[in-house]
Amino acid sequence: MPKATAIFAGPFRVRADDARDITPTSPLRQALLAVLILAPRQMKARKSLQSMFWGSADAAHAAANLRTALYQLRQDLMPLGPEVLQADRQMVSLSPGVIAADLGADTGLDLLEGLDLPLADCDGFEDWLRSLRQSGSPTDAAETPATSADVGATSRIRPAPRVDRPLRMALGLLPTVHLGPPPGAVLGQVEATIDQIAQFLKVFTLLDVHDFRDPCARSVPLPVASAQGPTHLLQSQIQHDGTGVRLRLRLLEAHSRKLLWLSQPVTQRELDQEATPWRLGESILDCMRLHPPPAGAPDLFPFTALAAFFSLDPQEIDRAEVQLQRMVADGGHPVLECLQLFAQVFRVNEHLGASVEIDTERLLNTLADLSNADPMLPVCQSLLGYALHMLRAENDQAFHLIENANRLAPNFALNLDHLAVIHLVRGDLDGADAAWRRLNLVGQNSPWRYTYDITGAMIHLMRGDLRQSLYFANQSMFRKPRYLAALRYSMIGLALSNRSEDAARMLDRIRVLRPGYDLSHWADGFVTRMPVHLAKAAVQSLRRVELL
Repeated sequence: MPKATAIFAGPFRVRADDARDITPTSPLRQALLAVLILAPRQMKARKSLQSMFWGSADAAHAAANLRTALYQLRQDLMPLGPEVLQADRQMVSLSPGVIAADLGADTGLDLLEGLDLPLADCDGFEDWLRSLRQSGSPTDAAETPATSADVGATSRIRPAPRVDRPLRMALGLLPTVHLGPPPGAVLGQVEATIDQIAQFLKVFTLLDVHDFRDPCARSVPLPVASAQGPTHLLQSQIQHDGTGVRLRLRLLEAHSRKLLWLSQPVTQRELDQEATPWRLGESILDCMRLHPPPAGAPDLFPFTALAAFFSLDPQEIDRAEVQLQRMVADGGHPVLECLQLFAQVFRVNEHLGASVEIDTERLLNTLADLSNADPMLPVCQSLLGYALHMLRAENDQAFHLIENANRLAPNFALNLDHLAVIHLVRGDLDGADAAWRRLNLVGQNSPWRYTYDITGAMIHLMRGDLRQSLYFANQSMFRKPRYLAALRYSMIGLALSNRSEDAARMLDRIRVLRPGYDLSHWADGFVTRMPVHLAKAAVQSLRRVELL
């Protein structure tokens, strides 16, 4: 496949390896291509692109404009092949490795010089471009919550921050800014939403939160160097748009006040939805993880450790486990030991190195001593419960822990995924489906969306809906091409659909990615969990691809 280099220093240019200039002629398409090239894994959510370039347009018009721009951009890139620009209903991406970025670090030229768009509602792109020029490196400064689903623990252009330097992060909550007439009653809703985001942070991290919203309190951030003040700042902004009131959240670096993340507009109706603060909170955390303070990469544990595990990168997992060992030795919170146990699920099921034994009985006793008021308890229970199911098949104990986590934190996306799985293995398809549907609401912007897709594939497969099962398996594979679970469920869906040759090719791919992985053991367990009406067909299909 032909390759090309995108030159960002000075005017934007794209040159193929044969020296042809294949730069799109339209500034809009140049901007769209630049955003895709610098995105993590060169992949962006459609909603993110619509928000960046047509932020104030209604959804239908923004979607239509994006479709037209992508069609024309595909024609621009045709010298690189018809498949270089790929798009489905949710994501837009470039074929890996085809277009490289040259940022011209030593040229002294402005990045994307002269790239001004004739659009009235492309604030998201302008924020992204401003941040890029200020930092001189790839960034997702204008990332909306929808794009957090795109962000993995590593990027081809910008490596993920390491997790083995013991610095701490802190978030400061700034007073709400009002653009336009006084917000009236909506201000109370906004402040309640910020309170709930802060509560989410306490549940999901060891993060310090400084509240500067009270106008009588000190509004200047305390010194970061002494670990007494915030490393990041969160500001809410209320704006009247003619049809109602919108809330937007801005995440800033405390040191430089550089904009790191801008949320999509949140309507007044969405403020009443209990899942909204959790969706926003997860996006804020993921952005903080990817944009650590200048002094180094701190510990947003357990979030950073989970991000390392879900990266499926053995080196990232190794580094996270080394740091976990140090933190446990220093007498840290029991969540650290639960994370150590959860890491073994990835080791075993994704064939990512040797696993170690963790004393689960002692962990259970430790958690029994924690108060229900401990904000980290739901995370502990969910991680421990899922590990007991996956590693020990102790499903009753797992169900008890995961159910209790759900009672304490009903909007915890990762636990909703665990809840759906544990209902499924207990034969409660309706319970699994209900948890998974709520998961799709709460976790729609999660960076770990690919694993939630597999839960959907499992549920639809057990219901006998092979088409939908294959759809979600393929969605997961698109988000995370090396994810074994996605490959396995895609393979079984193909086999049950009488596409034995395609299933065999998927099996070959698994064996290439993970040499020595014992798929027959997984296949035996899979058949035993199948409903009776599918088990016979599953056995025949797996025998055709020589897994049974």
